[in-house]
Amino acid sequence: MTSDCRGSDECLTPTAEAVKLLVRECGPLRRQELLDRLDRHPDTVDRALSQLRRRGVVRRDRDPTDLRQVVVSDASE
Repeated sequence: MTSDCRGSDECLTPTAEAVKLLVRECGPLRRQELLDRLDRHPDTVDRALSQLRRRGVVRRDRDPTDLRQVVVSDASE
């Protein structure tokens, strides 16, 4: 029997949970700022961001001041 975690915060990875809390506490952050604050491998953070985006928890948008950068923000704002 497998559990169905879709939409449940209980099934977030520790990194996804940390990203969610950082974005909610600090507001929009560039991807590089998340990497610096979390001190985790970029692939791990990117997987967490994808998980959170699919669940509608965060948005990933281009930084209007530097289109090379991605800004992560709380999707509920």
